[in-house]
Amino acid sequence: MEFMFYVVPAFIAVVVIVMAVKVIRRSLELKQAWSSGLTAEARCLRAYTTTRHHNDSGHITTTQHHVYEFTPRGGRPVRFDEANGPATTVEGDFVADLP
Repeated sequence: MEFMFYVVPAFIAVVVIVMAVKVIRRSLELKQAWSSGLTAEARCLRAYTTTRHHNDSGHITTTQHHVYEFTPRGGRPVRFDEANGPATTVEGDFVADLP
Protein backbone atom coordinates (compact mmCIF):
# COMPACT_ATOMS: atom_id res chain seq x y z
CA MET A 1 0.00 0.00 0.00
CA GLU A 2 2.97 2.25 0.48
CA PHE A 3 3.62 2.27 -3.27
CA MET A 4 0.41 4.33 -3.75
CA PHE A 5 2.21 7.27 -2.12
CA TYR A 6 4.68 7.12 -5.03
CA VAL A 7 2.42 6.07 -7.93
CA VAL A 8 -0.42 8.57 -7.49
CA PRO A 9 1.77 11.71 -7.21
CA ALA A 10 3.91 10.50 -10.12
CA PHE A 11 0.80 9.99 -12.26
CA ILE A 12 -0.51 13.45 -11.36
CA ALA A 13 2.87 14.98 -12.21
CA VAL A 14 2.92 13.26 -15.62
CA VAL A 15 -0.60 14.49 -16.43
CA VAL A 16 0.32 18.05 -15.44
CA ILE A 17 3.48 17.97 -17.57
CA VAL A 18 1.62 16.63 -20.63
CA MET A 19 -1.06 19.31 -20.30
CA ALA A 20 1.57 22.02 -19.87
CA VAL A 21 3.34 20.89 -23.05
CA LYS A 22 0.06 21.03 -24.99
CA VAL A 23 -0.73 24.53 -23.72
CA ILE A 24 2.77 25.80 -24.55
CA ARG A 25 2.65 24.31 -28.07
CA ARG A 26 -0.72 25.89 -28.80
CA SER A 27 0.39 29.28 -27.48
CA LEU A 28 3.51 29.14 -29.66
CA GLU A 29 1.35 28.31 -32.70
CA LEU A 30 -0.90 31.28 -31.97
CA LYS A 31 2.07 33.58 -31.38
CA GLN A 32 3.60 32.52 -34.70
CA ALA A 33 0.30 33.07 -36.52
CA TRP A 34 -0.20 36.56 -35.07
CA SER A 35 3.39 37.63 -35.70
CA SER A 36 3.37 36.39 -39.30
CA GLY A 37 0.51 38.71 -40.22
CA LEU A 38 -1.28 35.91 -42.05
CA THR A 39 -4.46 35.83 -40.02
CA ALA A 40 -8.02 36.24 -41.17
CA GLU A 41 -11.38 36.24 -39.47
CA ALA A 42 -13.01 32.96 -40.37
CA ARG A 43 -16.36 31.41 -39.55
CA CYS A 44 -16.64 27.83 -38.34
CA LEU A 45 -19.05 26.14 -40.74
CA ARG A 46 -18.87 22.64 -39.34
CA ALA A 47 -17.36 20.73 -36.42
CA TYR A 48 -17.05 16.95 -36.54
CA THR A 49 -14.95 14.09 -35.18
CA THR A 50 -13.25 11.11 -36.78
CA THR A 51 -12.13 7.92 -35.07
CA ARG A 52 -9.31 5.60 -36.00
CA HIS A 53 -8.69 2.10 -34.69
CA HIS A 54 -5.04 1.13 -34.32
CA ASN A 55 -4.76 -2.57 -35.13
CA ASP A 56 -1.32 -3.02 -33.58
CA SER A 57 -2.20 -1.64 -30.13
CA GLY A 58 -5.99 -1.85 -30.12
CA HIS A 59 -6.35 1.83 -29.19
CA ILE A 60 -8.95 4.12 -30.69
CA THR A 61 -7.96 7.71 -31.48
CA THR A 62 -10.55 10.44 -31.85
CA THR A 63 -9.70 13.63 -33.76
CA GLN A 64 -11.84 16.75 -33.74
CA HIS A 65 -12.05 18.68 -37.02
CA HIS A 66 -13.37 22.15 -37.86
CA VAL A 67 -14.28 23.47 -41.31
CA TYR A 68 -13.62 27.22 -41.62
CA GLU A 69 -14.39 29.72 -44.37
CA PHE A 70 -13.18 33.26 -44.92
CA THR A 71 -13.27 35.74 -47.79
CA PRO A 72 -10.02 37.50 -48.72
CA ARG A 73 -9.83 40.78 -50.64
CA GLY A 74 -10.20 38.95 -53.95
CA GLY A 75 -13.80 38.14 -53.04
CA ARG A 76 -13.63 34.39 -53.60
CA PRO A 77 -14.42 32.41 -50.39
CA VAL A 78 -11.72 30.08 -49.09
CA ARG A 79 -12.70 26.99 -47.12
CA PHE A 80 -10.31 24.75 -45.20
CA ASP A 81 -10.34 21.95 -42.65
CA GLU A 82 -8.37 22.04 -39.39
CA ALA A 83 -7.60 18.89 -37.40
CA ASN A 84 -7.05 18.93 -33.63
CA GLY A 85 -8.42 22.43 -33.19
CA PRO A 86 -9.82 23.82 -29.95
CA ALA A 87 -12.74 21.85 -28.56
CA THR A 88 -14.45 25.08 -27.50
CA THR A 89 -15.08 26.20 -31.09
CA VAL A 90 -18.56 25.33 -32.34
CA GLU A 91 -20.46 25.90 -35.58
CA GLY A 92 -21.16 29.57 -36.20
CA ASP A 93 -18.24 30.93 -34.17
CA PHE A 94 -16.02 33.61 -35.67
CA VAL A 95 -12.32 33.01 -35.04
CA ALA A 96 -9.00 34.49 -36.13
CA ASP A 97 -7.28 31.70 -38.02
CA LEU A 98 -4.56 31.05 -40.56
CA PRO A 99 -5.64 31.12 -44.21
